[in-house]
Amino acid sequence: MRKLKWIFVAMVCAAQMSYGQSVEQLFDTFKNKEGASTVHVGGFTMKMASLFTENLGVKSIDVLEMDGCSLETKQHFQQAISNFKDPAFETVITSNEANERTKVLFKIEEDRIREIVLYTTGNDCNLIHIKGDISPKDLEKIVEENKK
Repeated sequence: MRKLKWIFVAMVCAAQMSYGQSVEQLFDTFKNKEGASTVHVGGFTMKMASLFTENLGVKSIDVLEMDGCSLETKQHFQQAISNFKDPAFETVITSNEANERTKVLFKIEEDRIREIVLYTTGNDCNLIHIKGDISPKDLEKIVEENKK
């Protein structure tokens, strides 16, 4: 009976942890999985890049690419993403295509975009996290310039 109680407590804790995962926790969970690759472009690199191009207030970019991962790992990622529910983020774009789902979320504070999270699940699983102090007008301008 005592073992059963501890198993139940462990299951509740695990459920709580997966429900409240942050973007950073998602990266930490999957970055070392076999077949996964990550790229981090930090503050120093972004400042250097701003000498050559406009960085629009972007301070860092993290990319998690999981194309080389097993189907089991991709399914685990999809489950973790489906449990990602941070009320500070607002869904801006959702796209559902055959075998692929993409979502773009913004965290907005004081009329500025502080974080952008873009993820894809399905055949290709990817997670992109951008932090900064981005003007919505600058972002809108880039989108307009790059429309096909």
